[in-house]
Amino acid sequence: MIDQEKKSPPHPFSSDKVAARLDKTTEAAKEIVDRNRAAEDAKTARLRAARKARDAAKAK
Repeated sequence: MIDQEKKSPPHPFSSDKVAARLDKTTEAAKEIVDRNRAAEDAKTARLRAARKARDAAKAK
């Protein structure tokens, strides 16, 4: 009996390669978001400290 099923050649973008690329993209995006969040938190802390110092100076 002859095998009638033809197999296609491997796709240049195999699912493993795509998954790896998506993982790298996701990790890079998370790093960017985390970096931005840290910068925002630092800015908030600086502004809060400045406001506290300003309020303390007004109270005197």
